[in-house]
Amino acid sequence: MSSHHRVIAVLGAGNMAGALAQRWASLDPAPELRLTTGSSRPAWADGLTHVSHVPVADVPSANVDAVAEADVVVLGVKPHAIVALAGEIADALAPGALVVSVAGGVRLADLASVLPAGAALVRTMPNTPVAVGRGVTAFAVAPGAPAGTNARVHELFAPTGAVEELDEDLIDAFSAVVGSGPAYVYAVIEAMREAAVSQGLSPEQAARMVPAMIGGAVAYLESTGREPGDLRVEVTSPGGSTAAALGAFVEHGLAEALAAGVGAATARARELGRG
Repeated sequence: MSSHHRVIAVLGAGNMAGALAQRWASLDPAPELRLTTGSSRPAWADGLTHVSHVPVADVPSANVDAVAEADVVVLGVKPHAIVALAGEIADALAPGALVVSVAGGVRLADLASVLPAGAALVRTMPNTPVAVGRGVTAFAVAPGAPAGTNARVHELFAPTGAVEELDEDLIDAFSAVVGSGPAYVYAVIEAMREAAVSQGLSPEQAARMVPAMIGGAVAYLESTGREPGDLRVEVTSPGGSTAAALGAFVEHGLAEALAAGVGAATARARELGRG
């Protein structure tokens, strides 16, 4: 972590912002992390002297206190509360502080309206695997942000996984595919485990084998650099059992269901941003 990011305040260190903080806390050297939450200290932060935590319920000024002289401020509260939070801490921001929103649907213009003019403001959408350095994060930089803001974002998020700069109008679609994507994968794992048990495997066997299979398939895809369709064809013998399964997926509308889910997630992200 560079000198640009020595002190990071994470306001609302819940699931998504907390996953980022967990990864940054594991770095060597690690930044000083100041967490605020609605309640208890996150379990992963126990024993870490470079991670402080103040519950807002006990200390109403916790957010303002946390951002004092912070190099990076992560706004991690729910979308409906994030503009008010930005306004609350605006006067306490250190000059040049990088302000990072992780709220789905909330546009840069709404945040910029309550922050100092020319703030280094970015809108991001990570996913929870950032906690283990395997996440994917998209970001958009606010118009009028200082030169070099995008480079700071790349540097800040590089230890968390892949980083992609996008036009802001694409952030909600990215959120629907990648931000929410781990939940879709977990739903598939749940369904495949249930299917395995229905065919006679034990729950314990299914719990071990299904995640291992999915992790291996993804690792193989990444290592080959080939198209998933090509690898699918290689596994699918004409008239075989894999072909029977894929035919059932088509018959029951797997692709259509996924497309409908991503569309619903995109629409909902935009609704949340409108409050």
